[in-house]
Amino acid sequence: MPLMPSRTRLAALALALAAATPATSHAQGRYQSQGVANRHFQSGETDLARGEEARAEGDTDDANDAFRDAIDDYRKAIDADPDFIDAYARLGRLYYDLDRPDDAIPVLEAGYARSPQSDDLRFWLGQHLLRAARGDTDRERRAIELLDAVAAGTDRFPEVHLVLANHAYDRADYPRAAEQYTRYLAQRPDAVVARARLGNAYIKQERFADALTAFEAVRAAEPDNVAVLVNIGNAHLRLGQYDPAVEALQAALARDPKRLSARFGLAQSYFESGRYAESIPHYQQFATAAPQSFNGQYFGGSALMAAGRDDDALPRLARAHELRPDVAQPLYKTGVIHLRNDRAAEAIPPLEAALQLRPDNAWILSALGTAARQQGRLDDALALHRKAAAQAARAEGDRHAKVPANLALTELLADKIPDAEANIALALARKSDDPWVLDAALSVLTTAARAQARKGDLRGARARLGRALELRPDHPVVQADLALLEAALDDGEAALTRARAA
Repeated sequence: MPLMPSRTRLAALALALAAATPATSHAQGRYQSQGVANRHFQSGETDLARGEEARAEGDTDDANDAFRDAIDDYRKAIDADPDFIDAYARLGRLYYDLDRPDDAIPVLEAGYARSPQSDDLRFWLGQHLLRAARGDTDRERRAIELLDAVAAGTDRFPEVHLVLANHAYDRADYPRAAEQYTRYLAQRPDAVVARARLGNAYIKQERFADALTAFEAVRAAEPDNVAVLVNIGNAHLRLGQYDPAVEALQAALARDPKRLSARFGLAQSYFESGRYAESIPHYQQFATAAPQSFNGQYFGGSALMAAGRDDDALPRLARAHELRPDVAQPLYKTGVIHLRNDRAAEAIPPLEAALQLRPDNAWILSALGTAARQQGRLDDALALHRKAAAQAARAEGDRHAKVPANLALTELLADKIPDAEANIALALARKSDDPWVLDAALSVLTTAARAQARKGDLRGARARLGRALELRPDHPVVQADLALLEAALDDGEAALTRARAA
């Protein structure tokens, strides 16, 4: 088995050794410094230094020879004095450097049995057990127990927090990973890689503001780090801070134009901020570079759809459906495109296919209701819209405001004006500034006012139009209707003012 470690393991070891190994070693047992054990130990120190020097110079063979000699020296020191803790620690370090946990564990177990309170032995035995676990949950559990004991008992081993953090991160225990990275960084504030991993752990927990703080600290140390710029941009994106997201992601692309994660993040930043035309070229470049990416096809199609380029959007959405036939959204948006182009018959098949995937989705049910309404099937439309509204009522937030508003429009056509008014009031309570909801509300209120006026209740009709005017003070149709009502109520001056406004 070759003794030379990989560069990655050497880099990891370099972090750990300063705290993990005492600066001056001496025997812990019955021998004095002039004893046999200590002479072997000192010989090991010399061989270890010689090996490290040879390795630094790129002389692999000499380094391997020196490391073998050092291992023999430290083992002889332990044979001479089984309580020589520093010799065990040196072997733990050297075996870890050389990635030989199976050789290390028996030696370290013997030392730990003699000195179970030694943090040095806990640290190295835990490290080797963890490395050698290979799916052995009992061995892994014991390794973590040993390393946790080191973390709780001493500050001499900051790297124990890094080991625990990486272990937790790899097992998707992101809160524990963040805690351990934070403890490590309290003692190693310049550890850039660990701080970046802390930022990633925050991202996994959707703690985007904390992630941004961590990534900004990394950028201060490495201003040209493209991966960090991408992470900063994506953190801003998730926080809804689109302008700084664009700035960071553009900076990343300026340094690495082929960085697809930056390209997609920039497209998303433009898209989420409503800058659809600016998002489209970036989605197209991303999709060209990654044609099998569902996200590239789906969001590219969504951006084209949002920009009003329906004919260009349909092939993208179709490709997205081919890539992920288990996802309903491409089918739903395909149906919506057909609906808004008055193609109800073409909208129904993709919408029904989407409903098979998401049987209780309020948006799909509402779109199918709209298709039925376009075809004049008002009873079917009412049933579908009511089912959609019942599903939307279970949702939190304002994103489903259009669902009861759509039901109100169908109720309006079915001459169920009181029901339409109730549902438009619900929609306005959820999202009073949505332009589509406002337009639906004006339709309901003006129609209700006209019906009321036909029945002779002019003042009641004027009150409804007054509510409509509060929603859209400058709307000419509402102003004109109010002018007619005020004229009918013999309020000529008010009618003239309204007419002029209209």
